[in-house]
Amino acid sequence: MKNIQVALFALAVIGFFVFFANSIPQIESRPPKDVALGADMTPQQLAAAGKQIVETKGACLTCHGIGSPGTRAPDLQGIGARAASRKPATSAEQYLLESLVDPCAYVVEGYQCIMPPMNKPPSSLNDAEIVAVTGYLQSLGGEITVKPVAGTVSSPSSNGAPAVTAASSPQEIMTAMACGACHALEGVAGMAGKVGPDLTHLGTTAAARKPGVSAKDYIHESILDPTAFIAPDCPDGPCRSPSVMPPIFGDRLTAKQLDILVEYLAGLK
Repeated sequence: MKNIQVALFALAVIGFFVFFANSIPQIESRPPKDVALGADMTPQQLAAAGKQIVETKGACLTCHGIGSPGTRAPDLQGIGARAASRKPATSAEQYLLESLVDPCAYVVEGYQCIMPPMNKPPSSLNDAEIVAVTGYLQSLGGEITVKPVAGTVSSPSSNGAPAVTAASSPQEIMTAMACGACHALEGVAGMAGKVGPDLTHLGTTAAARKPGVSAKDYIHESILDPTAFIAPDCPDGPCRSPSVMPPIFGDRLTAKQLDILVEYLAGLK
């Protein structure tokens, strides 16, 4: 009887540690260095904080350019002045705020709506960060009218957002990670992106991507380190190098979520 109790206790301990290991992100996160955003910041300080967010946590320059067209989105240079004339009866401040939280409300001619709302995953900017980014965008050729909000800017190493622990199915995980903003996957709602490779038959194509590397290993690497191998074909031509896919999903996905996603994608024959 005693041996049975010892065995059950050991199994319980092992089970706990397996569960714990599967619940943590896949890239080691350093302690976040929070930067305070104060309600008493000057316009210049607010714009500087917004610039930091644009270049790091927001990953805005993955698609946008400043001074030249971006890879997938408009040039932001001068947006502070242009924003005032984008939508009738809409101020520059209103337009920029709307563009960050509801980017499909107005799409610049010649571009597609591929930008996920910045206050939701994968960027998950808080209210103070949204305001700071708006201030920075206003500073690019316009006047800063937005008022700062007290809050913090988390370090880009963790991007300030927890893993999506509630997502447990492949479809839920892809929705939470906004994969459909860039990728298409036939038969899955919301997966109609035209930026990155089509995932519909990824299990077959992934097996042939890198000699000696299995489909699962290739997909795993592509999620955690998108620039390690650039797929040859994207919907609008050769895929760009470096990859426009941000390397943030090791911080977003738990081990279990990553395994679920890799297993599912590798099965798409």
